[in-house]
Amino acid sequence: MAFLIALTGGIATGKSTVAQIIKNFNYPVIDTDQIARQVVEPNSEGLNKLVERFSGKILLDSGHLNRQLLSAIVYGDPSALADLNSIMHPLILAETKKQIASLDEEAEIIFIEVPLLYEVGWNTFFDQVWVIYAPYHTQLERLIQRDQIDREMAQKKISSQIPTIEKTGKADFVIDTQFDKETVAEQVNQALQDLLNKL
Repeated sequence: MAFLIALTGGIATGKSTVAQIIKNFNYPVIDTDQIARQVVEPNSEGLNKLVERFSGKILLDSGHLNRQLLSAIVYGDPSALADLNSIMHPLILAETKKQIASLDEEAEIIFIEVPLLYEVGWNTFFDQVWVIYAPYHTQLERLIQRDQIDREMAQKKISSQIPTIEKTGKADFVIDTQFDKETVAEQVNQALQDLLNKL
């Protein structure tokens, strides 16, 4: 059985950067954000369920999901967000398990990027949790820049999650991404060495 490590943290804390560093160290990384897109491809069970709940207005002319519109609908409405999560999370978890199984034979360690790990209560599924951390102001500025959204929308997105600082208290390792890439890579390397010494 491969050793499963969850990579989590708040939105725009640098999870993709850390995932890329881990890939550079030749470890497999499963990205549940990518899986979330995969399970709502046109004509998929996931997309059909979303249309059933939120109506056809969430579709683009191409038949693909209009993510921006769906995002705007759920971020202002806790019950809509809960409905979205109850549709998406079982589909994402099922596909994640499938991908883990396909890697399990040859991989000693598998990393899984799970942004909402604690929010959805998946932490017990993993052998270790690494929390990717950045201070709130860094997170906010990165999110505004990355998604080209205003400060108010960025604050809403961040506040819909458990604060990252709270997640760090539950972590096996914390990777602090407010520094340059070399420093972040050193932290990842140190965490890997510590882990390999224990395995």
